[in-house]
Amino acid sequence: MPRLSIVVFCFQNTQLLEETLVGVLQHRPDDSEVLVIHDGRYEDPYELAGEVQFIEAEGIRTMAEAANLAMSHATGLVLHFLASGVLVDAQWTDVVLRGFEDANIVAATPLLLEGKSQTVACLGVKLSGLQNRQLVGFGQNGTDKSLSDLKIDGPNLVASFYRRSQLVSLGGFREEYGDEYADLDAALRLKSVGGEIMIAPSCVLHVSQWDKPSKSSAMLRGRLHQRFLVDRRSEIGSLRYHFSALANSTLEVLTSPRSPSRLLTAWGRLSAWRTGGSSEEVDEASVAETVLSIDTARRDQAAPSTSISDPSVGRRAA
Repeated sequence: MPRLSIVVFCFQNTQLLEETLVGVLQHRPDDSEVLVIHDGRYEDPYELAGEVQFIEAEGIRTMAEAANLAMSHATGLVLHFLASGVLVDAQWTDVVLRGFEDANIVAATPLLLEGKSQTVACLGVKLSGLQNRQLVGFGQNGTDKSLSDLKIDGPNLVASFYRRSQLVSLGGFREEYGDEYADLDAALRLKSVGGEIMIAPSCVLHVSQWDKPSKSSAMLRGRLHQRFLVDRRSEIGSLRYHFSALANSTLEVLTSPRSPSRLLTAWGRLSAWRTGGSSEEVDEASVAETVLSIDTARRDQAAPSTSISDPSVGRRAA
């Protein structure tokens, strides 16, 4: 049984897949396996089948679906998910694998930098005060030592590590949330059973562009978030559930002059809220959303904040 299973997602851009594979195959640890989940368009022109397990998954449209499929093929103790286009350096997994020697660690968040710059694209995701999914560390200096003190709920599926046995026992990712909330939901469930999330800013990855699944509509984003809220209603309470739905809709309307698509997001949320977020209202959730959401983070940075600040919690988020 290998110690590490490296899973690379490829949906549309095979050139980005090859760019990621070059680094992965050059720098991967000895005790590891490499799997590629693709939609059938990659023909393996460099005959890598001896080093890479290619898994054709025609019809899969989200990273959450691809990750769940990978779980049934991977055999490593730790699962490492990467989107095509994410570039790795030598020994990038060392600090994380040492962290997984602690049995309490169930997932780890690497530091994702924009291109070769020192600007943070993402250091994981967290749940905001209004029950939104937010990128952590976006726009900060990647050399800032305070990054390890940020509050993080879990990794972003674009670049993430999970203890495979814990993810399997969890039942994998909930595909009905699309890619926008599947990783956050998994992190919250892992933490609810006592798991600890390792924050690993010394595990540095780079991304200029990455291979995205089909992009969903702005209206679907609102419906997906409402579905997420509905499923958390018993945990957060009815009052906070209604407040979060109303406050998010209000903020989306107020910030729509800067980003007109927010009106569609608000309409999608309100339509799902009116029907209680039923599964019929979110059937389109099988269509993927942009899980990295750098563009969204930039818009949010310029718009009024929709989050309630959280205190720092140190190196680990328990």
